[in-house]
Amino acid sequence: VDGPLSAAGEASLDAIGKRLHDRKFDLVVCSPLQRARDTAAAFTSEFEVWDHLAELDIGRWEGKPREEIFAEDGEYLREAIGGRQLPMGFDGESLDELHRRATGAIDALAADLGEEGRAAVVTHGGFIQEVLQRHLAGRGSRVHTFAGNTSLTRLIWSFDRFHLDP
Repeated sequence: VDGPLSAAGEASLDAIGKRLHDRKFDLVVCSPLQRARDTAAAFTSEFEVWDHLAELDIGRWEGKPREEIFAEDGEYLREAIGGRQLPMGFDGESLDELHRRATGAIDALAADLGEEGRAAVVTHGGFIQEVLQRHLAGRGSRVHTFAGNTSLTRLIWSFDRFHLDP
């Protein structure tokens, strides 16, 4: 659902705007969802919208409360998460598909910018999780259990791989 930022997300826009406003980026890209565009606009007026930065497509589960999904399709959901091959919501995107899309987008961005380039990527928690999983934890391991609203994760591209900035 392309809904607005939550109350917590709205409240954090000013803080993220102040934190990033003076930073210099060669490129700022964001998901096509409105809440990502609003977040990018909090610190710059110049950003590109990249469709492949969208959050996980959860198919027919879109817009349903989590409790309803668990009640109706809990077993399927557990299999989709555990095996990573089944499409979310039966007709959405699998976690493996999200992983390929997310890591492919970030790898392409890093290759285009080179080691000296700086980019801000405004996207969603599941997308970030997939990038961190490959570059920092390895396949099948989770780095964070959740990336919160307007959280910042800084990755440094060096020697053909990412490093988490301390």
